[in-house]
Amino acid sequence: MEFLIVSSSKLKIMMSREDMEKFGISDSDEDYSSPEVRRAFWKILDTARDECGFDVSGDKILIQFYPTKDGCEIFVTKLGKIGASAERSITKSQNVAMLSSKPSIYKFPNLEALISASKNVSCETLSRAVRLYASDDGEYYLMLEERNSPPAPSELLVFGEFAKEVPKSLEPYIIEHSEHVASVSSLSVLAEL
Repeated sequence: MEFLIVSSSKLKIMMSREDMEKFGISDSDEDYSSPEVRRAFWKILDTARDECGFDVSGDKILIQFYPTKDGCEIFVTKLGKIGASAERSITKSQNVAMLSSKPSIYKFPNLEALISASKNVSCETLSRAVRLYASDDGEYYLMLEERNSPPAPSELLVFGEFAKEVPKSLEPYIIEHSEHVASVSSLSVLAEL
């Protein structure tokens, strides 16, 4: 897989047939709104972030997929804020998918609740990069990217059983008044505790 950063908002990804098989992408006419295809695109975007630094967290993203003789090319564009009607028009296009994400912060009453929550989320959620902060009163703040892939419900709903979601606007306060415990590439580290 090769990455070409075109600009701060555009990325071109070239994939071989082997890369496509690895990520579960087919060059046939796929339903780009299906959860399986969206998960594959998110895995590709996670790899792009890790390998070339192109980060799409918190953005609406347009994915354009084009099969080639030896694999495929994927064009990724950060869209920023667009209207609902423009989004509907875009998603009706061929070979196009729309993805979006938002940063989320969950406040856990203690470490045990955080570990329990981590053991009850999907493998896909466990692979997300997170930042963890501890407050003086024993509470933990988990900051991660919540990926919205309508119509499927959020896979992070399980956190509601163990934690309270707090507004994103509290992030600077949490960072200033809590101890940074870890930035980990995977929640699975917590699930193994």
